[in-house]
Amino acid sequence: MSRNFYRDLTTLKSFSEATDTLRHTQLPPDWWVVVADVLGSTAAIEGNRYKDVNTVGAATVMAIINVDRATDVPFVFGGDGALLAIPPHLLHGTRQALLGSQELAKNGFNLELRVGMIQAKDLFAKDFWLGVGKYQLSKNLSQTTFSGFGWSWAEAVIKDKGEGRKYLVTEDESTKANADFTGFECRWQPVKARNDFKLAIIVQSMLSKAKAHSSLYDEVLAEFSKIFGDISSIHPLASQSRLRLSFDPGKLIGEVKVKRTGESPFSLIFGVLKLMATSAVGMLAFTMNLKIMGVGWGKYRGEVIGNTDFRKFDGALKMLIDAKVGQEEHFREFLERKRKEGTLVYGLHRSTHAIMTCFVFTPGQDHAHFVDGSDGGYAMAAKMMKEQLSDRKSAGPPVA
Repeated sequence: MSRNFYRDLTTLKSFSEATDTLRHTQLPPDWWVVVADVLGSTAAIEGNRYKDVNTVGAATVMAIINVDRATDVPFVFGGDGALLAIPPHLLHGTRQALLGSQELAKNGFNLELRVGMIQAKDLFAKDFWLGVGKYQLSKNLSQTTFSGFGWSWAEAVIKDKGEGRKYLVTEDESTKANADFTGFECRWQPVKARNDFKLAIIVQSMLSKAKAHSSLYDEVLAEFSKIFGDISSIHPLASQSRLRLSFDPGKLIGEVKVKRTGESPFSLIFGVLKLMATSAVGMLAFTMNLKIMGVGWGKYRGEVIGNTDFRKFDGALKMLIDAKVGQEEHFREFLERKRKEGTLVYGLHRSTHAIMTCFVFTPGQDHAHFVDGSDGGYAMAAKMMKEQLSDRKSAGPPVA
């Protein structure tokens, strides 16, 4: 059945398979593409509000997942927004969740969240491809990959103030804001770079043929491995000992706002104090390998590393790694040659730390962790890439 399309997809075994767009499956025509984007995110990030931007984007994904936990929803979180797909039976609930996320952005963080939806069949009518894949990130978690220019076109048109209006989600008599953010967590301290910096990387193919498109990403990943080496040496979280829960009220207030927006200042303060106490218990459980509620917490931080999306693919290749100056310089030289050939565009951005936002479905078992640069790594890398796109003769990527 269409509603189980994503659940029933064959799970790919490696990230290189996941970026092979020829292995992806077309999204069913009755499914909907969902776009959420924080407006003015670049300015907010430059104003040192990246944590707020990150929180709003991730909380929106959580709200859509919570519409029906029994249905698997493919998504890629982008730092300042997200790209998702939903089956038709989740349409009403998703509209409510998006409106509730808009309220959270406005009332909790003084940010504007733009949300829109386009049905897949309408994108197919424009000759766009919407490929979907998933691969085994860890023992208990799979990760979505997208391919095809339908995804990027949907993002671009919904962000457009003119043409995008007809796709925006708005409140009416039958659709009211109603979002459930259960499972959203944001309690880890930023992780400092082991080498010189954390490096956010975005690479987008400009080739229109599917086979050439896939081959280019294979070449990029091969050069990446040649320059940076084994994944274990560049993983942005690296080792369990570097993962510590936060006791900083300024770092914990984001999660509290998500769960207590509209409540009194006293309630927010109480929420922060409660999270600080939870962090204290958590660090004790990690250190002493305590077993609480059937969960052996000594292994939890290792699972966090395994369940982190430091590599992802949504039509563009995105990675956050721990890098050295020389490595970045050599990779930049390679990407620049390819850009001048007209085959790709790219963005790079350095950060001092990595930050995490987390979804916890079942403590100690089913949890996912999203990592980005501490000062807006992906968003700032995307800014660089957009500048390259604007320099091209065409207005954007090819449609074919």
